[in-house]
Amino acid sequence: MKYSEFSDPRLVAIYDTVNPIGEYKAFYLELAAKLAGDRGTLSIIDLGCGSGQLTCELAKQGHHLVGVEPSDAMLGLARKRATNELAEPLAADSTRTSQSRSISPVKWLHGGAQNLGAFEADLAIMTGHVAQFFLEDESWQQALRSIHGALKPGGHLAFECRNPLVQPFLRASRQMAQRESQISELVSENSDCSEQFEHIDWPSDTNRRKVFDPVAGAVEWWFQLLSVEGERVLYEIHYLFESTGEKAISVNELRFRSRDELQNSLIDAGFTVDCVYGNWDFQLADGDSPEFIFVARRS
Repeated sequence: MKYSEFSDPRLVAIYDTVNPIGEYKAFYLELAAKLAGDRGTLSIIDLGCGSGQLTCELAKQGHHLVGVEPSDAMLGLARKRATNELAEPLAADSTRTSQSRSISPVKWLHGGAQNLGAFEADLAIMTGHVAQFFLEDESWQQALRSIHGALKPGGHLAFECRNPLVQPFLRASRQMAQRESQISELVSENSDCSEQFEHIDWPSDTNRRKVFDPVAGAVEWWFQLLSVEGERVLYEIHYLFESTGEKAISVNELRFRSRDELQNSLIDAGFTVDCVYGNWDFQLADGDSPEFIFVARRS
């Protein structure tokens, strides 16, 4: 079963520990502030909000949030987070206006992009590389059309995808394919070429990452690549709970679209691409950038 990290209670419980938002939190908070300008606050849709980490951070800035999530377990985590973090008003701060200190309750919606209506939102975001979970072109285009319909004229969409040009396993698969090797033979349990497939950021079996969860204790986790077929990458995430010796595996699949593909898909859905950043420091993207962070406007 794919994506058990979003449904297995053991993995849902440690999701925030394994997947902190520190890397991109500041970027999206600053982006929202820039788009809000003198208005101060925005109406924002967080599509694929997961456990609501960024949703709640944006709400703390005074923005009006709608969190959309297809996983019941993750949505439950998000609701709990909002109850704990947004129940009380922020402490008084003389540098902030009373408007920006006001916290509006987050509205939660169970489902995906297809469940969006005419929200008339100012901004829609897909963070945590949610856009890469849309494997088929049809579902991706439908999601973009739904988001377009949920935004007010001139509203913005922001999301990120990993740059396929800097993914080692994709480069390796292309090189092997050029030598007329079968993609299905690239990775196997007995393969001794795992090193060339290791991701630039992802921990591997020989380079595991350890985190400490306040409840579960020490957890080791790492990726194992299963196959690469064109732009689609199938892999496992392994988890080892040190206190109990218990193991869990989530089988996931991502689509690594090119910058041109993403830009054309946005145009086809009625968006104008305002900017493509290459990392979380607002530097413009180039061929070597690790990310393609799109900011597009509803035409």
